[in-house]
Amino acid sequence: MKAAQIGAWRNTAVGLTPQLLKSAAAVILFVTVQTQQMYTAAVNGQVLSTLCVLKRLAEVGVAEEKPVFSCDEMLKELHALNMSLSQPEWQAKFLKEGETLIRWSDKERTKQKAPDDWEQNWKLWANAAAYLKASRDGDKSIDKNFANKVPTTVRPIVKAKLPALISAAITTCSGGERVKPRPTKEATDKTLNQVIYAAEQGRGVFGKTVGSGDAGQVANSATDGALNNKHPLAYAIMCVSMAANTQNTLKLTNDKDNAQEWEAGNDAGKTAYDKVQSICGAKGATEATAAKLRAAVQALRDQINMVSNVGYLGQKLDGSCTGSTATAGVCVKYANTITNHKDEFNKLTYASLALEEADDLDRRTAAEIQDSLKRTDLDDTIKAAYRLTHEAEALHKALTSAAALPKSNPESAAKAAKAAVDCSSTTKKTACQAKAECTWESTEKSEGDHCKLNETYVAQKATQTGGSGTAATGCEKHGTDKEKCENDKKDGKPSRAWRKGKDGEDDKETEKCRNGSFLVNKQFALVVTAFVALLF
Repeated sequence: MKAAQIGAWRNTAVGLTPQLLKSAAAVILFVTVQTQQMYTAAVNGQVLSTLCVLKRLAEVGVAEEKPVFSCDEMLKELHALNMSLSQPEWQAKFLKEGETLIRWSDKERTKQKAPDDWEQNWKLWANAAAYLKASRDGDKSIDKNFANKVPTTVRPIVKAKLPALISAAITTCSGGERVKPRPTKEATDKTLNQVIYAAEQGRGVFGKTVGSGDAGQVANSATDGALNNKHPLAYAIMCVSMAANTQNTLKLTNDKDNAQEWEAGNDAGKTAYDKVQSICGAKGATEATAAKLRAAVQALRDQINMVSNVGYLGQKLDGSCTGSTATAGVCVKYANTITNHKDEFNKLTYASLALEEADDLDRRTAAEIQDSLKRTDLDDTIKAAYRLTHEAEALHKALTSAAALPKSNPESAAKAAKAAVDCSSTTKKTACQAKAECTWESTEKSEGDHCKLNETYVAQKATQTGGSGTAATGCEKHGTDKEKCENDKKDGKPSRAWRKGKDGEDDKETEKCRNGSFLVNKQFALVVTAFVALLF
C-alpha cells in the first residue's frame, strides 16, 4: 500500500461492499481492543499500546502458505484418457518394453523412424502413455473406469469430444506465469522481524553488548528514531517508554511503574532493551494478515501529532525528545520524514516493511484463490471427461436404434441419435418439453432423469421423404414372407435375415425380417461418421 493510500484509509470506506465493511470493521476493532487493553492515563500509555499492536503481530508472523498448485498431473490424466482409446500398437510406440518412457532422443525412437513432425507432440504422447501404464492397476485404473466403458463402436465420437475438454483444461492452466515468486511464511516472518529489530533473525543490535552502537542511548529519538539509517520498531518503543538519566521516577507508560532509564555509553543496546523487552506483554496469539498490518500501521500514523510543522510520536514538550517529561519530552521527532511539506511516514522502516508484507500477503492470497479456481475447473473438466463413458452408452443405444430406423439415411439417423443424447442430458421438465424431439415421461416430478427421446417424432424426421405411393424397400417389401426375406442378397451376400431383434432394434422378441449384419454394420459406420460431423 502506498503512502497516499494509507493516509486515505478512512475515506475509502465509502466504496466498500457490506462484506468488506464488516471485515474492515473487525480489523479496526481488533486494533482498538488490543490498544485499549494496555491503555492508562500516563503520558505515553496510548502511544505505547499502539506500537505494541504492531510488535505483537510481527512477533507471531503469518499463516503457513498453501502448496503451489500445478496443473501437470491433471493434464497428464486427460491426455492419458485420450491415449487409452487408441490402439495398443500406438501406445507401445512410447514405452520401452511396455514400461519406461521413450524420449525423442532415445535410440528406441530413432529405430521407429517416426516422422520429424511428431517431435513437437512426442513428449506429450509419451507422458500420456506412461501415465496410462502407471494407472493400469487398482480401482482407479483408467482402463477400468474409462476405456473399457466406451464401446468400440462409439470410440470415434468420444475421441472427437475429448480434445475440446483437453483444450479447455489447457486454457484454464495458461497465463499462470508469476513475475514475483509467491511469498512464503519463512520469508515473510523474516521481514516482519525486520519491522521490529531491523534484522531478519534475532534482535539485531538490541541483542548485542558489543557492536550495538548507540542503540541503548536516547540521542536518536530526535532524529526520526533512526539507527544505521533504519527505523526499527523496538527503538520507537524505547523512545516513548524510557527516561533520561535521573528521570527514573517518571510514569511514562502507566501510572504505577517508574520508567526505565537509557544507558549513557555505547554498545549498550542489549542492556537498554532488556529493560523494556517485555513491556508489550507476552507474544501475541493472532497471526498477522494484510488487513491487520495495514490497520496497525494506520493506527500508529494516527498517533503522530504535528507541532510547529514537525511530526512527533509521544509527549513533545520542548521537542528535543531527550527522555524528560519535565522539559524535553519523551518522544520520537520526525523532522526528516513528517513535516508541513511532506509525509513520508510510510518510508519509515517499520511502516514500509509492514506495508510491503501486507501487499505480499494480498498477492499470496490472490494466487491461492486462483489456484483453487484452477483446481476446481480442472476437477470439473476431468469429471466431464469420465462422464463421456455414460454418454457413450447412451450414444451406442441411440445410434444403433437410429441406424435401424426404416428408410433412414445416415445424416438424419445421426441427428436422431444426437437428439436422444441431448434429451437424456436434460433434467428439467420445462427444458425437456421445449424440445420437440423430447418427451417428459414423469407427470409428478419437474426435475430428474425423465427426459426421453420422442421416438415417434424422430422417426418421422429421420425417414426419407416419399410418403404414400413410394415403393416399399428392404424388409418392408418382403412383409411376412420368411423365404423371400432370407433369399434377399446384395453382392452375393445375404442382406436380410429372419430373426429376433438385437440391441437397439424394435420388437426384440418378435421374429421378422430384419437387416442383415453386413448392412447393419455398414449403416452404423455411416451414422457414426455423420454424428462426428455434427460435433464440428
